[in-house]
Amino acid sequence: MRQIYKLSSIQELLEKLNSQEYVCLDTETAKLGSDIRLIQVYQPSWDQVLLFNVDENPTQKQIIWSILVEYKLILHNACYDFGCFKKDIS
Repeated sequence: MRQIYKLSSIQELLEKLNSQEYVCLDTETAKLGSDIRLIQVYQPSWDQVLLFNVDENPTQKQIIWSILVEYKLILHNACYDFGCFKKDIS
């Protein structure tokens, strides 16, 4: 059975990102409005969604955000996700 999700690393994200494509981004939080625990990243040419368990390494939030902010982003409920990043990395 094909796995659609893959636990990933910053290095793999940097290697896979294509600047010609948009990036789909979603977060899962531990409480309403902050405390991001999981970040999901996807581009149309990929065969898997990359998962980042930032609960295990909270500094990854800032690194991932600093990488992805340069891309065209597609998010569901973007105001919520942007607000969570703002609270968690400031």
